[in-house]
Amino acid sequence: MRSAWSRLSRACALLFALAALGACVAQPNPYAYNAPAPGSQPALRNPAGHRIAILLPLTGSSADLAQSMLKAAQLAAGAPGGPPLDSHDTGGSPEGAARAAQAALGGGAGIILGPLTAAETAAVAPVARAAGVPVLAFTSDRAQSQPGVWTMGITPAH
Repeated sequence: MRSAWSRLSRACALLFALAALGACVAQPNPYAYNAPAPGSQPALRNPAGHRIAILLPLTGSSADLAQSMLKAAQLAAGAPGGPPLDSHDTGGSPEGAARAAQAALGGGAGIILGPLTAAETAAVAPVARAAGVPVLAFTSDRAQSQPGVWTMGITPAH
């Protein structure tokens, strides 16, 4: 039961992170909500054609958690006309995370969600920073926060 609760709480945290994503930058949100016409579907704008990349350990010891987080992100981004979501496997290692970030940037990512751990975040940060792409990491290690990198895990108060 605890494992299911943990997955649910992490999935909720991911959904919260996606909702709060627009607050991370000081410029207008390119995925802003447009009020739908009566009887039509809501739409998200993606004028720049930017993609959202999510970096997760889809293989390895945390694969079950990563799959749950990926499904939650796909549900959150799945609105018709919403921004494309590209998933990349980090393999649970810093080297894999750096390769995944490079692949995501090569695919046109305008923002990176993830990776999951502090070590992976440390490897992704310089790659994303060099490309000018923000990172919303799932780690709770606040030491990984830096310009262009936000951490969102639960941390104890000082």
